[in-house]
Amino acid sequence: MKFRFKFMCIALCLALCVAMFAGCSGQGSSSSASADSNSASETVQEEHEPGLFIDGEKVEADPVLKFNGEDVSFDLYRYIFLTFCDRFAGDDATYWDDMSDSEVAQAAESVKLYTLNNALSFPMFRQWAEELGVSLTEEETAEIEQVAADWEAYFGSEEEYENFLDINNLTKDLAIQMELDTQLSNKVLEAAYGEAIKEDVLENFVHVQHILIQFEDSEAEDHSAELATAQEVLDKAKAGEDFTALMEEYNEDPGEPEEGYYFPAGKMVEEFEEASFALKDGEISDIVETSYGYHIIKRLPLDESYIDTHLLDLAADSSVNEQMQQDMDERIRAGDIWYCDAYDQISPATLF
Repeated sequence: MKFRFKFMCIALCLALCVAMFAGCSGQGSSSSASADSNSASETVQEEHEPGLFIDGEKVEADPVLKFNGEDVSFDLYRYIFLTFCDRFAGDDATYWDDMSDSEVAQAAESVKLYTLNNALSFPMFRQWAEELGVSLTEEETAEIEQVAADWEAYFGSEEEYENFLDINNLTKDLAIQMELDTQLSNKVLEAAYGEAIKEDVLENFVHVQHILIQFEDSEAEDHSAELATAQEVLDKAKAGEDFTALMEEYNEDPGEPEEGYYFPAGKMVEEFEEASFALKDGEISDIVETSYGYHIIKRLPLDESYIDTHLLDLAADSSVNEQMQQDMDERIRAGDIWYCDAYDQISPATLF
């Protein structure tokens, strides 16, 4: 159950972190997203090494782009492009095959636009970091490189590790560089917007924990069993039993972190939100009913140390988010962009 309405605020380049560092792999190989149209089906059945292939011939396209004179490598562009192809396709392995030529062209242009904006974000953030005097420390760099080394050891053999990278359209060097760039991007955004985000959170957010007793059948008219359980929990909470312990025993919201939720107005189910803001710090609500079930809510003080270490997570719901997005978009638009000669020919049917 997704209880919280949360919208991502950071550019997709931050969401496109390397799968290996998150402990999961991508949904498919490049071949699953390489069919552009029925007319290209014979070409995409062939096995290809990574590259851009026009009329069956490999074409040089490295770098694919330059932003203010800084290269965007073919490997990075390819990874982002094929990741978006897979995201468009979802679990549908025949997504690109089953569309008409015009539908393929429209979807491919969307993929290409998303790829362009995200690929340019990497050099944009590096240049922004230089302006701000922001950089990764030696310790931060070493930690990322050590994580990569640990993952290589995890697979047990070089062959299995290389296969994992290949399935995810990655190389060792690209995997490390993307994580380094992502961490640098985080530091840039914290340096540029951290104070504004924190101020907004302290002024406009509420911090709560809650215990949800879910409706077994949301369409049923009788929820007396769930209500009885919620009343039992409320009685224990009002009697002074540890709320965190009650969460561990009763809570049926799988997405709730141990520290609870931080959110401003307009981000949660109305009944839940109104009850949360009506509480004082340390106060526990009566039973609150929403379409998800019954909630017992406890309001907690805003923890500044938590806010300091989760600024970018909280920025997703912050009023600063829109300004961040505008500033990043303006930096991309203001940059000098160079395209390789074969750029216009890049498509799901030509990029492998």
